[in-house]
Amino acid sequence: MFAKDEFLKARLAILISFLINGFSVGNFVSRIPDFKFELGISNGVLGASLFCASIGVLAALRPTSRAAAKYGSGPIVKISAFTLALAVPFVGLLFNLPWFLFSLFVYGFLSSIHDLSINAHAAALENKAGKRVMSTFHAMWSIGGLTGGAIGGLLASVNISIQLHALGVGVFIALIAL
Repeated sequence: MFAKDEFLKARLAILISFLINGFSVGNFVSRIPDFKFELGISNGVLGASLFCASIGVLAALRPTSRAAAKYGSGPIVKISAFTLALAVPFVGLLFNLPWFLFSLFVYGFLSSIHDLSINAHAAALENKAGKRVMSTFHAMWSIGGLTGGAIGGLLASVNISIQLHALGVGVFIALIAL
């Protein structure tokens, strides 16, 4: 067990981490139709392209587990929040289809590192505190996703470019991660 103020500080940091992870996903998902339009690709090509993010997620599983076991989840959470902030604008560049595929892989990989490390950190906090708090973290992820989706939809509806939108999200995540 540890002091209540230490628990609250750690819980707040993890809640914010879940929020920014969900926020990045919500913003990304809200612009999927724009990716299709900007690249001039079919629904089938878009669907196959999105699979690259899933491959990135899977590719991150083992190295993230090893890094968390070696260094602890705390440092990985901090570093991965900043790499997530870089990954979002990376996807928004949309130079061409091969770039899009590569950037989706990178986004999936870096997002997965952040996601895995925040869940490991949340589980460690839950174990140390001796009480169940995981559901509040996942609720915060959902709030981030809903907020990101709403903001992304609003920005798309007023014709804010994907590039500017993605850059703004990346900067926001980096500032929050400080």
